[in-house]
Amino acid sequence: MRLAMVCGALLAASLGACARQAEAPGDLSALGPPSARLVGHWATPTNDELYFGAVDPTYRTGSYVLVHPDKKVFRHTYRVDAEDPSDQHVAVTLLFADGERRDETYVIAADGRSMTSSTVVTGVPTETRLSRVDDATTR
Repeated sequence: MRLAMVCGALLAASLGACARQAEAPGDLSALGPPSARLVGHWATPTNDELYFGAVDPTYRTGSYVLVHPDKKVFRHTYRVDAEDPSDQHVAVTLLFADGERRDETYVIAADGRSMTSSTVVTGVPTETRLSRVDDATTR
């Protein structure tokens, strides 16, 4: 009886530790800087395509090309404001050709095949899930 109680307690503690580990993802720093993982071709659920070029290390900027479903192409720049490899988020400012700008935060999935984009558009917080298409950086 006593052995069963000890085994039961050990099993419960072990399951609790597994559950806590599953809830809290580990440090993702080994995946590299999220700004480097952002580089490439991404697609939104509404069929917009986004192309992020490599970041210039001096200016922390890269090319940003947006292609709408009607194939209209918009060429802009983005600036990396902050990034955290441990959770794979990168905060950028999109610098549009007309002088406007918008802050966005991307959180890249560990497998690199998707990311979540968060921003505020006309006062409304929005979140979009993007899918990685390929490594292309321009259209």
